[in-house]
Amino acid sequence: MRTRRLLSYPLLLAGLVACDPEPTSNQKGGGEADADTDADTDADTDADTDADTDADTDADTDADTDADTDADPTVYDVRTGVYPVNTEVELPNLVVTSPDAGHGFFVQDRSGSEYAGIWVYYGNVSALDATAGSVVAMGDEVTIAGEYIEYDDLSEIEVLDAAGITVTGTATVPAAITLTDTDWGDPVTLEKVESMLVSVGSVTASEDLDHGEWRWGSNIITDDMFFDAGDALFVAVGATAEAITGNLYYSYSAFKLEPHDAASFTNYAEPPCPADLCAPDLTTGDLIISEIMYNPDAGADNYNEWVELFNTTSSSVDVRGLRIEDVDGDSHRIATSVVVAAGGYLVLGVGDGTGWVYPTVPDYYYGSDVRLVNSSCDIQIYVDDGSATTDIDTSIDYDVAGVGGAGRSAQLDVANLNGSASSDGAYWCTSTTEIGSTGDYGTPGAANESCF
Repeated sequence: MRTRRLLSYPLLLAGLVACDPEPTSNQKGGGEADADTDADTDADTDADTDADTDADTDADTDADTDADTDADPTVYDVRTGVYPVNTEVELPNLVVTSPDAGHGFFVQDRSGSEYAGIWVYYGNVSALDATAGSVVAMGDEVTIAGEYIEYDDLSEIEVLDAAGITVTGTATVPAAITLTDTDWGDPVTLEKVESMLVSVGSVTASEDLDHGEWRWGSNIITDDMFFDAGDALFVAVGATAEAITGNLYYSYSAFKLEPHDAASFTNYAEPPCPADLCAPDLTTGDLIISEIMYNPDAGADNYNEWVELFNTTSSSVDVRGLRIEDVDGDSHRIATSVVVAAGGYLVLGVGDGTGWVYPTVPDYYYGSDVRLVNSSCDIQIYVDDGSATTDIDTSIDYDVAGVGGAGRSAQLDVANLNGSASSDGAYWCTSTTEIGSTGDYGTPGAANESCF
C-alpha cells in the first residue's frame, strides 16, 4: 500500500506580545504620551505560505504494465491438479505421439519426464468422427481445446467440437521413457508416465490374455489399440523382443502398452516350432474338424463345449497360430505350442477348465472368445499370419445336417476323415458312445464312430 507522507512546518510568530516599559524621568505624571509607538508592526506576515505543495505526486506510476508473459497451460498443469476435473482448457504447442486410433490419440508436452502425456478423445464429435483415423498424424504440432475429464481413472481431454483440434505444424516426437518389468509392478511410477511414450526391454511373451492383449514377463501387458501383435507378428508364448515401444494406456483397472506397428517391436523373434509342421506350413485339409459338442447336457455350455481336430498328414503338427472361428465371426488364436501327432486327434475346449465335467481333458482351452450356438452353426479353422490367410477347414452346418443335439456330439465318419468329407453332411452322424458316466455322448480325443 502506498502511504502519503504529511509534511509539517513550525508557525513563525514575531513580537506576538509587547510589554510597556517603566516611565522615564521626563515623563509627566498623569500626562503619559505612550512614547511606545508600538514599533512592532507585526512583521510576522506569516511567511509560512505552506510551501508543502505535496511534492509527493505519487511518482509510483505502477510501472507494472503486466507484461504478463504467463506460460501457456500444459499437460503437466492438467495432470497435476492446476485445473479441476470437468474444466474446459486449451493446450497449445503439444506434439502428437501416436497414430490416430479413429476416435482419439495421445499428445505430450514437448518436454517433461512425468505427467506430460494425455489421451485426446474426439469420438463424440460427428464432424471429426466422419474422418476417423485421419484427423492427426504422429509428429503433428497441435492445439487442443476441450474438457478435462477422468474416464475410468484415465486422464483425458474430451474434444467438444471440430475446432477443438488445430494442427499448427510439425514437431519432434519426444524420446520414449524406459521402464523395467519392476516399474510395471508399481502403479505410482506408471501413473507419472500415463499416456506418454514408453519403452520396455528384453521381454518374453508369457501369456495370451485374449482380446488382443498379451502379457510379457511378469507385469507388462500389450494391447491392440493400434496394432494387433498376436495376428500380425504371430506372437506366441516364448516369443521375445529386445524392446517394445508405445503409449501407456489405462483401461479395465490395468496399465497397458499400446504399440504402434511392427516396428514398435525391436528384433522380435518367434519361439521355435517343436513339430514337423507349424501352422504357417499347413494347407487346406491337413487338419480337419472331426467332432463338435455344441450343446453339452452334463454341464453348462459355457464350460463344456468342445471341438475335435484330426491330423490327416504323416507329420506331427504344432497348432500354435491356428485360429478357430464360429459362424458369428467370434474367433480365438491358439497362442501356445500344442502338438498333434500324425493321424492323431486334438481336443479344444471352451473356457479355462473351470466347470469341466468330462473325463477327457482338452489339449487346449480357447477361453470365452468362441461360443457355439445350439442351432445353425458351422466352425472354421484357418491360419492368419498378418499378411495372408489360409483356410484349413470348415465344418458342416450341424443343424442343416441334422446331427448332434442336447448331450450328443456331431462327428465325422471314421472311415472318411478327410477334407472333402468333413464339409459334406452326408458323412456326419450323431454320437452313440457315452462319455464316461456323464450321460453325454461322444468320443473326444479318441477314434470316431462309423456313421454307416
